[in-house]
Amino acid sequence: MSKTKIKKIQARKLRDMTGQPAIEIDVLLRYGAHGRVATALPPSAHRPSAEIDSCIAYINDRLHSQLKGKSAHDQSAVDQWLADAGCGAEANPLLAPVLNTVSSACLWAMADTEKLPLWQYLGTFLGQGPADTLPLPTLTVYTAQQLGSGPRCIERFSVIPVGAGSFAEALNWAESVRTEALQSVIEPGAGDEQILKILIRAIEKVRLRPAQDMGIAIKIATPASRQQGHYQFHGQDSLFSTDTLSGKFVDWVSTYPIVSIEDPFADDDLEGYRRLTWAAGKRVQVIANPEMGPGLFAATDGVFKNAGNALRLSANRSQSISDIRSLKQLADQGAASCLLPLALGGQLQTTAIHLAVGWGVPQICTAPDKTATTMLNWNEGQRIAEILSAISPESCPVDGGLPARRGFAWG
Repeated sequence: MSKTKIKKIQARKLRDMTGQPAIEIDVLLRYGAHGRVATALPPSAHRPSAEIDSCIAYINDRLHSQLKGKSAHDQSAVDQWLADAGCGAEANPLLAPVLNTVSSACLWAMADTEKLPLWQYLGTFLGQGPADTLPLPTLTVYTAQQLGSGPRCIERFSVIPVGAGSFAEALNWAESVRTEALQSVIEPGAGDEQILKILIRAIEKVRLRPAQDMGIAIKIATPASRQQGHYQFHGQDSLFSTDTLSGKFVDWVSTYPIVSIEDPFADDDLEGYRRLTWAAGKRVQVIANPEMGPGLFAATDGVFKNAGNALRLSANRSQSISDIRSLKQLADQGAASCLLPLALGGQLQTTAIHLAVGWGVPQICTAPDKTATTMLNWNEGQRIAEILSAISPESCPVDGGLPARRGFAWG
C-alpha cells in the first residue's frame, strides 16, 4: 500500500467564481497520485483574512505533519484522523469545512492511484454501487427569500422531471420550467398556493404534463415558533397543530402535483412524520433530515416505513465523506430513497455528481441559486453519461440513463 501513503497536504487561498475567498486543498500521494478540491467559505467567514491565514497555516504545518506517511486507502481512518485533528485544533469556524475538503481530496487522490474517474473508482472498482445510471436532478425555482413577504410556510419550491427519459432530457425539461416560471409576474404578498399555481402554469406552458412529466418538490420553512406542539410560521398569525399541518400537506398533495416534501415537521416531531408518511408516503417522497437524531435511523426497526421514506444525505458543512457514506448505507438498509445536495459542504468541485453515480444515489438537488458549481456538476454528469454509453451502449443511453421510476414514491 506504499503508493497510497500521503506525501503532502497543502492548502492555499484563492477566489471562487463570485470573487469571494475560498480555500483549495491538494493531497499528493507517494508516487504522484493527486487529489485537488476547493471549498467556498461560509458567508460569515468573509471577514478577517487572519482566520483564513490561520486555517491555511494549520493545514500546511500541523495537519500535514500529522498525516504525512499515513495511508489514504481507508477513508474511514482518514476521516477519523481529520476529526481528531479538528478536536485538537484552536477554535476556527473555517476548520470543519476545510478538513472535510481534505477528506474529499484524499478520495480523489485514491481514485487517481488507479487512474480512474472518481465515480468509476467508487462503483466499478470498489463495488460501492452499480455506477450505471445518473441521478434524477431537482432544480430550485423559488425561495422564500426571493419571493419576499407573504403568508407562506414553504421555504423552497423546486421541480423534479419525474417523466424524463434521460439525464440530459431531465435537465432540459427542468430548466425550461424554471425559466418560464421566473418570467411570471408574482403579486406582492402571494401565498404558497398562488406560487404552486404559477409553477403548474409554467409546466403546462412548456408543453409538459404536471405530475406525469414534471412534479413539484417543496421544502417547509423552519417555523418562527413552536410551543405546546403548535407551529407558527413567519408572517402568519395562525397556529397549526401537528394534525392540522399534516392535513394541510395532504390536501396540497391531493390538489397539486407535489411529489416531494422535505422537512415537513420539526426534527423532534417524529409523530408528525409518521402521520404524513402513513397518509401520503405511497405517492409522495417525505424527506427526513439526518440531524433528526439516531432514533429515526434505526433501520432495523423499519422506522423509515413510518417516519419518512427518503433521506437527505448531507445537512451541513461538517460532514465527512464517511459520514455521508454511512447515511447512504442507512437509507439502503431501511429501504428508503435518498438524495444528495449538489453543493456538498460548499465544495467548488464535481464531487457530488461523482458520489451520486458511484454510490448509486438516485437523486441530486441544486442549491437555491444557479451557481458555477451547479453547471460544473451538470456538465460532468453528461461526460459521465458518454463514458457509460461507450461501456454499455445497449443499456446506457448517451444522454444518461436514470433510475427506474418505480423506485421512487411517485412511481
